[in-house]
Amino acid sequence: MVDKHLTHDETCPIGLAIEAICDADRDWFEAHPAATEYRRLVALAEVIEQRTAGVWPDVQGWVVVSQIVPGLRMRTFDGAVVVLLEATI
Repeated sequence: MVDKHLTHDETCPIGLAIEAICDADRDWFEAHPAATEYRRLVALAEVIEQRTAGVWPDVQGWVVVSQIVPGLRMRTFDGAVVVLLEATI
């Protein structure tokens, strides 16, 4: 944790898996430009990340991924919300 934000080392398998999940979410919205949200199953890496962060002890079922604007998406898990901002490099 850095400033109350969960961080991953560059080689962390969970961080790399989360990055791949976010890339896939972004790709989905790029392929469906009129869409504002879609549903997918919760990925194991998301469960591990949320448990590690202490957000909640168990995550199951579906994720609703909403695109606020390109580059800003929100994942909603069983009523808990995680907002994702893409880093600019």
